Amino acid sequence: MSIGISTDIEPRDSGCRKNPQCCPESNTSEKAALSVRDSAPNTGTDLRVTVFEPPHLCYNFHDLKEDKLGRLEGKVAVITGSGRGIGKETARLFAREGASVVINDVDEAVAREAVKEIESEGGKASYCVADIRSLEEAQKLMNTAVEKFGKIDILVNNAGIARDTLAGRMSEEQWRLVIDINLTGAFNCIRAVSRHMMKKNHNGRVINISSVVGLSGNAGQLNYAASKAGIIGMTKTLAKEWMRYGVTVNAVAFGGVDTRFTAVKDTSEEAFGEKTGVPAKAREGMVERMETQTIFGGMTTPEQAAQCIYLLALPEAEFITGNVLNATGGLYM
Repeated sequence: MSIGISTDIEPRDSGCRKNPQCCPESNTSEKAALSVRDSAPNTGTDLRVTVFEPPHLCYNFHDLKEDKLGRLEGKVAVITGSGRGIGKETARLFAREGASVVINDVDEAVAREAVKEIESEGGKASYCVADIRSLEEAQKLMNTAVEKFGKIDILVNNAGIARDTLAGRMSEEQWRLVIDINLTGAFNCIRAVSRHMMKKNHNGRVINISSVVGLSGNAGQLNYAASKAGIIGMTKTLAKEWMRYGVTVNAVAFGGVDTRFTAVKDTSEEAFGEKTGVPAKAREGMVERMETQTIFGGMTTPEQAAQCIYLLALPEAEFITGNVLNATGGLYM
């Protein structure tokens, strides 16, 4: 004897819970029936089973965007080196999410233009021209933030520079410039912001920008690698010291980000008296690696980089500290 089984698969609670209009096709009942009739004479038995389809779960992207707007509402962020590139896009994103941002650059025209752009998008911003190689200048930056917006919740140590050459050819000036901006500059900003963050239940964020080079090293970048590896050590140490204040301290290590520092040197801008960027062959090699060895097959954009920094600034990141976010797209694992 075989038992005939007829199965109906019916949707239950069909449609999006978030928005029933976003997936109209999910409201259509789909039934499938399989019937195996009894093949033995005079013993026909027919068993019917109804199986309910699991609830249709769907997210309306537009709703999610609306939900997350204002995630940094009421926060004040200081972002060094934010007149251009990663820093500027981070400032724009933070401002769109409700934060008041302080732009920092050594070029006043660039800083002023960044503020103008943020304000045109409905954000709140101010700027401070400060060379963070000096502790006094870093203190001026923090004072500007407090005078303008009343407090500091988030510090992003983004300012950086590169002076690439092989170790045997590297001058003391090339060494010192990179260390002074990338590493000492971050230290000066941490010193300067400490009086504003070392408070009980401050719950602030310090986000330091490192690099894949700080994790793996790279020929021709002894000074840069040392500065970015130093950022990682600084991050882990400060995370232990400021844990008692509820302040999280993390780093982000990027791979190849498309900025003026990775552009072809002959066509790029100047910074501190020298063209930024890399030789054409080095640029070609970098682009090839990013195209063939990363998840999306290309250079990281400043906007994509800003999203990674933003993740660590969110309230949900309160339990993440002392970590290095590997944001290389798979270039380094």
